[in-house]
Amino acid sequence: MMQSGQLSFGYPETKRRGVLNAQGLQESRSECCGLFCFLFTIPLLFCFAYHVMPTLVLLVVFSCLLLGLAPLASGSSLLAGSFTALVLVFAQSGLYLHHACMQPMRSFQDGRTYTGVYATEPAAA
Repeated sequence: MMQSGQLSFGYPETKRRGVLNAQGLQESRSECCGLFCFLFTIPLLFCFAYHVMPTLVLLVVFSCLLLGLAPLASGSSLLAGSFTALVLVFAQSGLYLHHACMQPMRSFQDGRTYTGVYATEPAAA
């Protein structure tokens, strides 16, 4: 005869947090990878789109910050804080990449070009 709270093996039923089976571990890995790919779009946006559409990039970062605060509604302040910190770190790294790597390359592309100036002509004072 089985008592309530026990399985047929005789072991008590326990629901422990942090214990994952193979399927749960695979789902956890895919969620983590998806979150990283989602957050990695922030530096990519700063690198490739900030020069052309700065308002749109900042709007995306601001919406990610608001999305990071969404777990506060369910009472998970640790998750909300860590997600918000991750968004800020990725935004800072994107700004650094833009100003350190992309802006010097863009300055060559968008810099001044002189037409009708020849090396044999004297310089104007």
